[in-house]
Amino acid sequence: MDTKSTHLPSAAGDETGAAKDVANITESAKDYARRLGDAASGAGRRAERELEDAGGRIRDKAEDAWKRGERAADELTAAGMSAGRSVYGYMREQPLLAAALALGIGFLAAELLRRRR
Repeated sequence: MDTKSTHLPSAAGDETGAAKDVANITESAKDYARRLGDAASGAGRRAERELEDAGGRIRDKAEDAWKRGERAADELTAAGMSAGRSVYGYMREQPLLAAALALGIGFLAAELLRRRR
């Protein structure tokens, strides 16, 4: 019968080896935590830059939209003023015809509103 003998280290050797293992594990955990912290910090900085870039793009788009809106409002104001001047000029040249047109438009509007009821 073949028997194998097992060699058991002394109790003092076990304690020293276990202490070294704990020290190695602790150092590995610290190193891992440092690397994880560095990675998280880098990700945070990248996210901050991305948010700043996105904010800048949104601000630029909003400014462009505001400028387009101002131009459109200016164009509408100019067109309305031009139309008003044209109507005023027509009324001064043809006052009776203008009054008759206004009366006719008023009558049609009243009829349409009366029929809705």
